[in-house]
Order: sequence, then structure tokens, then C-alpha cells
Amino acid sequence: MKFKAWDGKQWRTNFVIDAEGNVFKTSIDGYVDIVGDDFQDWKVVRSTGLTDRCGVEIWEGDIVRCESVTGTSLYDSCTVYGKVEYSAPYWVIDGAYLWHELDDIEIVGNVFENPELIETSK
Repeated sequence: MKFKAWDGKQWRTNFVIDAEGNVFKTSIDGYVDIVGDDFQDWKVVRSTGLTDRCGVEIWEGDIVRCESVTGTSLYDSCTVYGKVEYSAPYWVIDGAYLWHELDDIEIVGNVFENPELIETSK
């Protein structure tokens, strides 16, 4: 499973968290300790392992636009904006299964950098 983290200013990648909660940056030479208590404020997200219609990897917390979400009477034939979330054992967009509409899904932002997209879509 792939992870990345939002530190409040930028995305952090290439890190490892050990069993004690120590954070290390991965490098060619090995691991270098990069974060102390600052890690506590990071928002770690997981990759869904899926891509949108443009081939962009979809992450937890991404905000997506879907032209039509079928299978739910709430969203038939309309444009939906929603946040990608994990609801065990599935990835969902506002309760609809993510993989149903992969051909119609496009990432338009994420909840960390673009929270206004979710607020204005409601």
C-alpha cells in the first residue's frame, strides 16, 4: 500500500514510519531521520490503487467529479463532486462505490489544498 502525507504546506513522500512511530526519509544510502514531533500534524493518506479517466492516481481525500454515478437513485444522470473515503472494505465517493464509474471520474482537487470544492458542492 502506498502512502503520502500533507504537512500543512506540501505533500511528503518517500518516508517510512517504524513500529515506535519514528519517521524516516528513504534515500539511496538508507534511512535518515527527518521528523520529530512535527509528524503529529501530518495527515497521512492512502492510495486507492486506482486511477481517474486521465490516468492520475486517486488518493484518499481527493475530491473528484463524476459525470454520472449509476446504481444509486440519488445521483442518476448528474454531475457529482465528492470526497474519496475508505469505508471497509471499499473505497467510496459519498457512499457510492468508487470503481463503478472509473471511466467518468476526474480528480479536481483534494480536501487539504482545496477544501472549498467540497464546501461549495454541497
